[in-house]
Amino acid sequence: MPKHTDVEFFQGMFKFAADHLEQHGSLQIIVPVELLDKLIEEGKSNGLHLQKQIDIQSFTDSQPFRSILSFGRENLKLVQDNFIIYKERSQHSDSYKTILKPYFLAF
Repeated sequence: MPKHTDVEFFQGMFKFAADHLEQHGSLQIIVPVELLDKLIEEGKSNGLHLQKQIDIQSFTDSQPFRSILSFGRENLKLVQDNFIIYKERSQHSDSYKTILKPYFLAF
């Protein structure tokens, strides 16, 4: 089973983060959306609050398939955003190009 679908893997990660994060530090992870509820609860049980969630979608009209989650000790107002990969079929979004430009010669 891949680590990103193994809840026990994340339990250990949250425990480690709870033991080692500084007061204003954060744990940031990219996960399949199917694990969101379980991981938010796991964070809470370790004293870590979901502070930011960025849902990753292929297109503006498609469902998210991954989320970038940011957890911290402080119970802040949740910031939510979306990250769209494609403007249209075979054409990357401007956001995608901007973020990945340093890593791809094609951009």
